[in-house]
Amino acid sequence: MKALLPIYLAVTGFVHDRAEQMRERRERGQNTLEYLGLAIIIAIALVVALTGAREPLRNLATNFVNQVNQVLSATGGGG
Repeated sequence: MKALLPIYLAVTGFVHDRAEQMRERRERGQNTLEYLGLAIIIAIALVVALTGAREPLRNLATNFVNQVNQVLSATGGGG
C-alpha cells in the first residue's frame, strides 16, 4: 500500500494541475470575448456617431483648408 502512495500523489497532483490550467484557459477565453464584445460595441457607436456627423466634419475640414489657403495666399506661399 505504501508503494501506491507516491503514484496516487503524482496522479492527484497532475489532475489538479490540469484542472487549474483548464480554468485559466477558460477565463482567458472569457476575457477575450468580453474585450471583443466591447470593441464591437465601440465600433458600432463610432459608425453611428460618424454617420450623423459626416456633414459637420466635412464643413470643418473645408473651412480649415480654406483658411490654410488664405494664409498661404496672403504670405505668397502655396501653389
